[in-house]
Amino acid sequence: NSLDFSLGELWVDYSSAFWGVRVGRQKTAWGKADGIDITNVICPSDMSSFSAITSDDSKLAVDALRFSLTNDAFTVDAYWIPFFTPAALPLNEGNSLKKFIVPSSIAFPVASLGTVINIPVSVGNILKPECSLKNGEYGIKLSGYFSALDVSLYGYYGWDDNPFLGYEISYGTPSDPGDPTTALPQGIKVNGTYKRMSMVGIDFAIPVNQTVIRAETAFFPQRYFQKSNEKIMSQRMSADYYAMATGTTPGKVEVAEQHNELSALVGLDWMPSGWTITAQYYCDYVFGNIDSLERSKAYTHGATLSVSKSLVNETLELGLNALMNFTDFDSLINPTVKYSLSDEIALETGAFIFLPGPQND
Repeated sequence: NSLDFSLGELWVDYSSAFWGVRVGRQKTAWGKADGIDITNVICPSDMSSFSAITSDDSKLAVDALRFSLTNDAFTVDAYWIPFFTPAALPLNEGNSLKKFIVPSSIAFPVASLGTVINIPVSVGNILKPECSLKNGEYGIKLSGYFSALDVSLYGYYGWDDNPFLGYEISYGTPSDPGDPTTALPQGIKVNGTYKRMSMVGIDFAIPVNQTVIRAETAFFPQRYFQKSNEKIMSQRMSADYYAMATGTTPGKVEVAEQHNELSALVGLDWMPSGWTITAQYYCDYVFGNIDSLERSKAYTHGATLSVSKSLVNETLELGLNALMNFTDFDSLINPTVKYSLSDEIALETGAFIFLPGPQND
């Protein structure tokens, strides 16, 4: 048994008519998207459990200093994050989601024997960047508020919140001492490292009567992307066998490639009496040859729909959220019912229905 404790937010804030500063553990949300991250890169995601992923607030706080300048039409927020906070991953033993990142074993084909062996897999070292001033993260947001629209510009230089995974393989004794390739893998240890990332983005929102039109886009220059397991394993084993044959140290295998990336979203919010309807289309494109990447398609896209209705003097709310991935045509449907007993107490229930696409049946 273990006791787990974490601090959500704790910060000190000072503000005047024109400027302000906030220091401490804090959360912030960038962009106009609803439930989709386009420019929202400041705070990492909590993916440690299903309840965290599906929470309305699935972001973790960061330890940061925020300096703000404000007037009637513009706001500038500058962030310095001296200590890196990674995304929370389900890597603890007993976590039901762990198998989606690190399975307990993999099936390994042995062509020379015409068989398949199961190799145990374990989690090794997930190395965070060294805690130093040079490894800090930086962000800036410039917002303008006008009668016809709201617009924001973003800039970010920091770390990708998710680690890039590589493999350390242990081998048995070669069946043929003169041929190191006859040494079969006996175990795989998964290690991880974090890579630098930068982003520039823009969003805007235009109100039209009871409707709000939103759009958002972000460009990530030379962002790192995870290489496929097959590519890494093949290169790792080739390097290991060469080192065994020559008596040298195994060479380094790159686990990621750099590509330019462009993400975008357009959304519509419609709020007639008692109803809230939100529809969004999002897309993402990775430039260049992606044959070596874990990602199978350069262009991915999808849509979300959220509908809710307030009843019984706004104490009862019925909702339906849906997400469709147009790349593989898998989808998620989330019906909800919420009843407010008071301003502070509410009862809520719902379900998450996952539907695999035709290629995943």
